[in-house]
Amino acid sequence: MTTVDETRAYLDALEQYDVLRGGEFCWHDSLWREIPDDVARRFTHRLGSLHGIWLPNGELVHAFSRRFPNVTPDEYMEAHVANLERFAREMPVDVLAHPTLLPLTLRRHPLEELWTEEREERAVGALAAAGIAFEISNRYRTHERFVRRARDAGVRLSLGSDGHTAEQVADLAYPLALARSLAVPDEELYDPLRHGSRTGFFNRLRRVS
Repeated sequence: MTTVDETRAYLDALEQYDVLRGGEFCWHDSLWREIPDDVARRFTHRLGSLHGIWLPNGELVHAFSRRFPNVTPDEYMEAHVANLERFAREMPVDVLAHPTLLPLTLRRHPLEELWTEEREERAVGALAAAGIAFEISNRYRTHERFVRRARDAGVRLSLGSDGHTAEQVADLAYPLALARSLAVPDEELYDPLRHGSRTGFFNRLRRVS
């Protein structure tokens, strides 16, 4: 989806079925800022993702581009965490999707080295302050230390398959196993029906009932 009209059409299609209506929006894209309140309230929940990161000089680094800017991995990671902190302050979403997604060039580095404990603390603190859940992604698998830190900070955890094929969709075996290994009760994992959302969808239902 690239426009508000396309977003309305997407919701129109989903509303024909008895399903929750989620949407994932990119932090670096402007669409999420353009969605009017009446459209936002039609979502049962929304996810935000960092598919693009703004460097201090204004350059945009895309997660799936093979071109990497003339910065060190540490310089990039500092910008990444700064973007995450802004994302948490400004983006009205319920879940941060695939929190450890990084540019292709950096994926040969161990996550635990790029995501230093200090960077994890900053990220978790930003999510906790905003009330945004931390997704355990089946596609971009977060290391246990980061998930444990989020749990210990009181950040709600979410499960995500990030499936792009019929076989991948709803494959939550790894995320669920990791959450359970950290003694997170299933009922505490983010569920819009149980925990609500920031879209206003469930507020509307309560007023009607």
